[in-house]
Amino acid sequence: MTRIAVAGGAGGVGKTFVKALSRTSHEVFVLSRRPQEQNSNAPNVKYLKVDYSNIDSIVTLLEAKNIDTVLSAITMESSTTSHAQLNLISAAENSTVTKRFIPSEFGVIANAESAALDPYAQYWVENAKALAKTKTLQYTRISTGQFMDYWGMPNIETTLNPFTWAIDIENGVAAIPGTGNERISMTYTPDLAEFIVKMLDESDWPVMSGFVGQDVTFNEMLSWAERATGRKFKVSYDGIEKLERGEVTNLTELMAKEKFLRDATIMFGIMTVRGLILLPGEKGFRLNGRFPDLEVMTVERLIKEAWMKNSGSG
Repeated sequence: MTRIAVAGGAGGVGKTFVKALSRTSHEVFVLSRRPQEQNSNAPNVKYLKVDYSNIDSIVTLLEAKNIDTVLSAITMESSTTSHAQLNLISAAENSTVTKRFIPSEFGVIANAESAALDPYAQYWVENAKALAKTKTLQYTRISTGQFMDYWGMPNIETTLNPFTWAIDIENGVAAIPGTGNERISMTYTPDLAEFIVKMLDESDWPVMSGFVGQDVTFNEMLSWAERATGRKFKVSYDGIEKLERGEVTNLTELMAKEKFLRDATIMFGIMTVRGLILLPGEKGFRLNGRFPDLEVMTVERLIKEAWMKNSGSG
């Protein structure tokens, strides 16, 4: 049995991790800046208030609860949140009982190329360097590609916030980066959570772990979406030259109003065309094969199940 702390487990993908862990025999401690109510339906899950600015207090908490593993789902969206995880890494190394750490990445492979485009990846790289300097921690950095959840919302189980890009299935429009034939890797967050649960029982943790639901193209997804909804979409394509000029087709009214959404769409579009969202296929990197009993969601099935039953098609 593992005694695991989930940082950022009160919301977002962290909430999905906690839900999966609540169904196990592990003792789960959700770390949160704000007090949280205990869930009576999950007796093995406890919520703890944490001050990420105080390393000594985090060490005390880890040792008091005898926490041997830390799973971080802190959103790496600013220097403040990055510093919170850096302090958590320091505390885990200084703790006499904590031996394992999974940092918050769960996306593309964080390196100099991806960090040049993605500000989140810059923080991932910074935290990865800190982990590499530790002497006592076993850790693995998990890459998943893009989360497929976004193309099933609002008709699927997910704890992610909505983000519409490339294909807006609900409204039947698409603004696809590149030619639409570039392959990208996608993963469903509940599957990622089950993968992490299984990794807790593994003694061998590679520094880099890949886990993928399906490699797809946006043209394939468009075809599946049109079939599931029973309608032809209004489709446009944004070439790499347009994206690199900082221009993008506004897929939604909200995107037209919010610059940060346009910037994120441009960033993901460039990364798609450059092949950065397609994870390496080597067996030594992708660990799906370790767990043949873990049946993963595919993008094709997710779109069919999310939209065919809700459109009246088929």
